[in-house]
Amino acid sequence: MKSTITLCLFLLLFCGLLNPTFAQRKRGGEGGGKFSYTLGCGWGLSQIEATGFNFALKRYQENTGTPIGQIGQGQGFSAAVAFYGHNEKSSGARSFYEFRFTNRNQKLSWFDASLNAKRTINFQVNSFGLGFGGLPISSEVLDIGLGVAIEGTWNAINLSESNQPTPINWTAGATAVAPIYINFAIHSPLVLCIRPFYQFQFLPCEWSEFNKNLNPTTYQNDKKADLTSRLNNFGVDVQLLFVLYKKRFR
Repeated sequence: MKSTITLCLFLLLFCGLLNPTFAQRKRGGEGGGKFSYTLGCGWGLSQIEATGFNFALKRYQENTGTPIGQIGQGQGFSAAVAFYGHNEKSSGARSFYEFRFTNRNQKLSWFDASLNAKRTINFQVNSFGLGFGGLPISSEVLDIGLGVAIEGTWNAINLSESNQPTPINWTAGATAVAPIYINFAIHSPLVLCIRPFYQFQFLPCEWSEFNKNLNPTTYQNDKKADLTSRLNNFGVDVQLLFVLYKKRFR
């Protein structure tokens, strides 16, 4: 995570120094502008708050004495359709809009002596939604936005060596985003997007059924509140976007 953040900061500084109009950028129609329509995909990392789920893992470790770890750091694929740049009908206004899908995945594996088998937990957090916001900084090379996204999220869990499936958790939330669009050149078909984010879930998730599957002898003793929490998370997505169309204004 630290190396990713360092790379993002370096690219931001490097592209800012490359752009001769960065410090003297002009608004709206005074110096021309652009609006880009893009499509792309990439990879992301996030720190996931899964307190209720980890309670069940901790209970298993107490029951068996087998350390299996905790859920916290997810990574996975992301895809987006993004539009950003100057608004032709509003002098000086600069904005971005995005439709995005993200996947976060973490896997835990261990040997269960009572079953004489290797067991795995595949924990997935998937989100899709719409985002929008402004571009406080905009130039030919670099665009930096601040905005919000409204997203739907579902949490799917696969526990091996279990006869009962774990129900999917559905929730929704708001995500604060700060996309950084690095335009390689004026006529380049490629854009690098670095997107830090923080996602807050409106509704909590509950893992009582998972606890029952993982800890069949002790689940009756656990409170539902201990197995419930929000899947808030923060991290960064890095995507390569392909410019489908770029509209220029004078």
